Amino acid sequence: MQMMPYIRTLHCTFRRCRGLGLLLVKSCYSCTYVFGWWQWHNAKIKKMIWELACEVSDTCKIFLTICSPHRKCVQKGLLHFSIWTAYLLADWAANFCVGHIASNQVSGSKTGINSTHSHLLAFWAPFLLVHLGGPDTITAFSLEDNQLWRRHMLGFIIQFTTCAYVFLLTVPGNRLWIPTVLVFVVGMIKYGEKIYALYRAREYDNKYRDCYWSLPTDNYPSKESSLSKLTLEQLEFKLNFYYEACFTKFPLLRLKRGCILRFVAISCVLIAFGLFFNEDKHKEGLGDFDVKVTYTLLCGAIALDTVALLMLPFSPFSPIRIQRFLELKRPKWRKCRKKPFTKYTELSTWFPLRRWNGSIPGFNMISYCHSMMTTKYYKCMVPSHYRCSTIFMWMHVVKNPFLFELWDFISNDIVNELRTAGEYRGIIDDVTKDDYWWILENLSGGEENREKLISFLDDKKIIGGFDSSVIVWHIATCLCYIKEKDEYQVDEREFGKLLSDYMLYLFIVDSNMISAIGRDGQQKNNGSTLLESFRETLLKIMPFFNNDEDEAKACMNLLASKQSPNSLINRGCELSKELEQMIPIKRIKWKIISQVWFVMLSRVAFDCSPSFHFQHLSEGGEFISFLMMLKFEIDERL
Repeated sequence: MQMMPYIRTLHCTFRRCRGLGLLLVKSCYSCTYVFGWWQWHNAKIKKMIWELACEVSDTCKIFLTICSPHRKCVQKGLLHFSIWTAYLLADWAANFCVGHIASNQVSGSKTGINSTHSHLLAFWAPFLLVHLGGPDTITAFSLEDNQLWRRHMLGFIIQFTTCAYVFLLTVPGNRLWIPTVLVFVVGMIKYGEKIYALYRAREYDNKYRDCYWSLPTDNYPSKESSLSKLTLEQLEFKLNFYYEACFTKFPLLRLKRGCILRFVAISCVLIAFGLFFNEDKHKEGLGDFDVKVTYTLLCGAIALDTVALLMLPFSPFSPIRIQRFLELKRPKWRKCRKKPFTKYTELSTWFPLRRWNGSIPGFNMISYCHSMMTTKYYKCMVPSHYRCSTIFMWMHVVKNPFLFELWDFISNDIVNELRTAGEYRGIIDDVTKDDYWWILENLSGGEENREKLISFLDDKKIIGGFDSSVIVWHIATCLCYIKEKDEYQVDEREFGKLLSDYMLYLFIVDSNMISAIGRDGQQKNNGSTLLESFRETLLKIMPFFNNDEDEAKACMNLLASKQSPNSLINRGCELSKELEQMIPIKRIKWKIISQVWFVMLSRVAFDCSPSFHFQHLSEGGEFISFLMMLKFEIDERL
C-alpha cells in the first residue's frame, strides 16, 4: 500500500512523456515536410531570385540612362535620392547575379537545372559585366567616386574571372558559346570605358582647368560685344563641359578609339541578338520567362546604346560645327510671374534641355524671424531654443528666379567698372578699404563723403571678419529694403536683396564652404562658429516679432532699440541709418549695396576649391560658379 503513490506518480510521468514524445515526433514530421518542400522548391526560388535581380539591374541602368542627365538641372531632392539609390542598387544587383549564377553552375547537378538552362545562364553572365560598366550618362555620383578607379579595376578583374569560370563550365557542348563570347567583348569594353573615365576624371583639379582654355571659341562673341546673353550661354556651355568631363563617359566617346570601341560593342550585341534569334534549337527545354529575360537583356543593351548615340550630339564634346546647329539648349527667357520680380524676365529653358537649375535660392533673416514668431504652428509647437535649427531654416529657403536684368547688371554695369580699373576685385583676402573705395567711387559729394563713410565702416568694425560682415550687411540690406515703399522701387534694390538672401542661403546649405575663408585675414573659421553666431543673432531679433506685428513695424522697433555697441544687430542698424543719411539718392545707394554683395559672393566663389564647384554641377549648379567663370572670361577679354 505504501508503494501505490509512487506507482501512480511513475504512471502519470510516463503518460506525460509519451505525449511529449508524440508531440516531438509530429514536430519532426512537420520539419521534414517543410524541409522537403524547400528542397523541392529550392531551385525555383533561387531561379526567381536571380532572375529578379537581373531585371532590377537592367531597370536601374535604364533609369540612370534616362534620369541621371537631369540631376544637373535640379538641386538636391527626390530625383537625386532616386539616382543615388539606383546607382548603388545596380552594382549590387549585378554582383549578386554573378555570384548566384556561379554558385548555381557549380551545384548544377544538385539543383536539377538542365544543361540547356546552364548554357543560358552562362550567356547571361557577361550581360552583368555590361551592367557593371554602367550607362554613358553617369560614371560617378560624386567626385570622390573618381578616386576609386583602382577599386573598380579590381572589381572588374574579379567579376570577369567569375564570369569566365561560369562560361568554361559549359564549354563542352555549349551551343551559345559564340554569342556568349560576343557579349563578353561588349562587357569588357563597357567596364573598361567606365574605369578609363574614372581614371581620367580623377585629375579634374588641374587637367580640366587647362581644358577651359582649350575650349573652342570661334562661335563666342568678340571683346566688343555684349557680356550678357552670349556670355551666359558660353558660361553654361563651359560648366556643362566640366560636368560631363567629371561624371560621364562622353569625353571618351569623342576620341577616335572611343568611337571605334563603341562601334565594336554595338556590332557585337547585334550579332549576338541575331544568333540567338535564329537558333531555335537553343530554346529547347526553356520556359517562356527565360526566353523573355534573354530578349530583354539583348534589346535593352541595343536600346541603351542607341540612346547614348542619340545623346552624343548634345554633349559639349561634340564638334563645334554640330553645336552651331543646336539652338534648343540656348537660354530661353520669359516674363517673370513671381512677385516682386514681375517686371523682369527670367530664365525659362525647357527642363530636359537645361544645363543647370536656373534659379538663385535665398534665405532672408527678417522674413524667417517673422514667420517663426507669427505663425501659430511654430509659435505654439516649437520651443524657442529649437526655432533656429537647420531643418526649419531649410523649410524657409525660397527659390528666386534667375533674372536676365540681374545678369546684365552684373556682367555689364559692375564688370565694366572692373574692366576700366584694369583688375578684378574679387580675389581678395577680405573686404578691405580699397574695395570699398572703388565701390563708393560714384558716391555723390566727392571724396569727402566717401572717406567719411569708409571711416564709419572701419570704426564700427564692419570692415573685418568675413562672417560678421555678411551678417551686418544682410541686416542693413533688409532694413533698407523694408523701410522703403514700393513706389520708390529701383532695379538695384531688388538685385541687392536677392544677392543678400543668396549669401545667407550659402551660410545655411554649406557652411563648410564659408569655412574656407580666413577670419579677420588671419585664421580659418569652422562652419559651426559661423552658424552659432548666426543663430545667436536670430534669437536676439525674434522677440521683436512677438506681438504679431508686420515686418515693417518690427524693423522700426529694431532700429529704435538699444543693443550692445559691439553686437552684430547694432552694427547692422547703424550701417542702415548711415547709408540712408549719406546716400540720399536711392539708385546709387542700392548700386553700392549690390556691389558690396557682388564682391562678397566673388570672394566666396574664388576661395572655394574647384572640387566644390565641380561637385555642385551634379546637384543643379550654383550661381557663384558663374561668377568664378565670369572672372576667367573677363581676363580673356582684357
